[in-house]
Amino acid sequence: MWVVHQQPYAIYHKAAVCSKATCFSFLIFLVTLVTPLVLVYRSQGLWVREVYQREQPDVRFKHEVLLTLNTQEGPLVWSTFPSFNTLMARHLRVSFLQQNQVVLEGLAHMQHQSGVPLAGISTWGDLSLNQRHPLPSTGIYNIYDIPAFPTSISSAADWRLDSILANYWERNITTRVSNSYSVEQTGAGGDMFTLRLHLHYPAQQIWIIPSLAFLLKSAWIQYLSVLVLVAYLTSCIKHWVFSSRLLPAWIRYPQNAHEPFKRD
Repeated sequence: MWVVHQQPYAIYHKAAVCSKATCFSFLIFLVTLVTPLVLVYRSQGLWVREVYQREQPDVRFKHEVLLTLNTQEGPLVWSTFPSFNTLMARHLRVSFLQQNQVVLEGLAHMQHQSGVPLAGISTWGDLSLNQRHPLPSTGIYNIYDIPAFPTSISSAADWRLDSILANYWERNITTRVSNSYSVEQTGAGGDMFTLRLHLHYPAQQIWIIPSLAFLLKSAWIQYLSVLVLVAYLTSCIKHWVFSSRLLPAWIRYPQNAHEPFKRD
């Protein structure tokens, strides 16, 4: 004979609301739900509070440069800002700017000192992202989509390098040149000074606050994995307690399923 179908028979244990058996069943239910939550929370936390994501920056060159040179004859400056050039007209020098493949909005500060006359400097570096606080997981974060340099000629103090860098430093997200190497080209270059700057834009790590959906997805997987094990253990304990008649209850067996409950 072939077994074409099988189904288990259930043995029902019934007790009053205010009874030891009911209190025990409710306690087992609470233990089953709360224990996985406690275990997961104590094992390095249940919620993912921070998420790091790598992004390739899309940098666009704004053709904005401010250059200062301290020489024995005095300071020499040049910039792409007409207001600054007006303030520094006595120290202004005409310059030629050439750029190759460049894409970013931000500020990068570079400083170099030399005790001998130079005809040029070549610098290689990575334009890196610096972040103090996490960003929202949705939307466009454009709070710092403002110029890093002053936009007026109202005060010469606003064009001090320390003021510009101090205001820029207060931002949550800033850019800087890291992993840089410089090579000097010694010798008097006459009226020409060549500054070669080669910037690489590596993929950056973005610090963001995870969304609610991401939190629930991560927490649910952890909770469910422990819940399965805890539910199995508590069900075995509950089965052993009632099958051993440790708590009084009314029992109905499969063969008398239509008869009233009988007291154990």
